[in-house]
Amino acid sequence: MTATQVAQKVELLRQQQRAQLVKSLKGVDVFPDYPICDSALLPMMSKQVRRTCASFPAQARELVLKNGVEFETFQALLDKAERNPMYRWKLARAVRKLKRRQRAALEAKKV
Repeated sequence: MTATQVAQKVELLRQQQRAQLVKSLKGVDVFPDYPICDSALLPMMSKQVRRTCASFPAQARELVLKNGVEFETFQALLDKAERNPMYRWKLARAVRKLKRRQRAALEAKKV
């Protein structure tokens, strides 16, 4: 599995956890579009949010390793994407391309 595919899976995990938090927290319809696990914001968040944020790195690491990518390599890719806007754009483009391929494969199965 490519690092791009693993990045897509990690992002899906993050989105699923965020959606589960929205469902489980009373009075919350949606989280604002800022990183809820930001260290500056985390102390103000509920215990459930803090627990989820604390568990995410281990879950992401497990997902990366389970899919045959070395975690250090994957982390280096993310660090590079964070520092380099052009690389971040290329990575996002690769993920979008992968999603289109996956949707097309699903559509082909339906027919």
